[in-house]
Amino acid sequence: MAIAVRSVLVVCALWLLGASSVDEELVLPPANWPQCPPPPAHCTPLDTHIHNNKYTFEVEGNKFHLIYDTKLSKLEVFCYDRPILESDSLPRFRDDVSLSTLVSHQCPAPRGSYSSVLSRFNIAALYSLKLKLGRRKQPRSPLLPEHFVGLNISDLEIFGSYRRPIYPEDGFFESLDGVKNLDLFGISLSPLPLSNQLRSVSATSGESNGEWGGCEHLEKLMLAHWKWSQQGAPIRWLANCLRLRQLELQSAKIQVILDNGFTVPSSVRSVVITRCNTGTLSIPPNFLADASNLTHLDVSANNMSKLASGVLSRVAATLVSLVLDSNPLGDLCKSSLDANVTDSGEPLSSLDILFRINHANFNKKA
Repeated sequence: MAIAVRSVLVVCALWLLGASSVDEELVLPPANWPQCPPPPAHCTPLDTHIHNNKYTFEVEGNKFHLIYDTKLSKLEVFCYDRPILESDSLPRFRDDVSLSTLVSHQCPAPRGSYSSVLSRFNIAALYSLKLKLGRRKQPRSPLLPEHFVGLNISDLEIFGSYRRPIYPEDGFFESLDGVKNLDLFGISLSPLPLSNQLRSVSATSGESNGEWGGCEHLEKLMLAHWKWSQQGAPIRWLANCLRLRQLELQSAKIQVILDNGFTVPSSVRSVVITRCNTGTLSIPPNFLADASNLTHLDVSANNMSKLASGVLSRVAATLVSLVLDSNPLGDLCKSSLDANVTDSGEPLSSLDILFRINHANFNKKA
């Protein structure tokens, strides 16, 4: 009996040793993933097990992670503030590939262009580039015009720092004349070149340095927690945006923008002004003076108790949808809508084709 027990223990011990040795073997990425280039490249795979489909390499003494989603055609790379994108030892696809998206996490900007980075990965064509430079601290490398030379993409997202905006050099957008969708976080935006093809811009926690610039093709603009280097938005800030259809402003400093005399361009059909978290928002009557095509107005969550006289009459002939949620306008089920919404008794019945008034939570403070 004792001999049998010892035999079982020996077998178990050998099995555990074998399993341990298997666990220590390197797990290489699939063949269609980026691989280390041959010597003399300084690139070594490090994984003995895979977590969340993330592969680890050592590139010139620095750890480097990547995730490749073949279904979405999306490659994510993680540099951890090391200048790895400049290395000729980067893992790369064996053959030229076309990708939908490349996401760069905490990778300092290269000395040359991002187009050279794509070449190192053997990425022949790319639709969307997302640069997550480092939200918790200021990135080491500024954004320069030469970083985007030769880059042929449609979508560009740049996520900067929480602490203060990143100030790219003037003209950094000059070579990105093919970009149609721009998403910015924590970035100062200089006047855009007249030749740009932007259709949609979403910008958060940044700053405009002067006029907007070229916006011939711009159709959608969303600004959240945005500020201007001067007192507020210039009066004719978007006057040249003749194709603008959607305008959304979210900020505690919206009032400064409105009080500076800025007016909505006539091409705009949808305006959203929301989450003015300090004080009570007051919309000047002239804000919609030129908005002759407006069909949707959302002024929810602004701590408003009234709408200024004349605001709604400007858009009476076109407005279809009015959203007033989360403003202390009183209980409209017990009192006159006109008396609560406007400070002059301006009748909402004058809105000839208004189909929907969203007035949930009127008594709720923003």
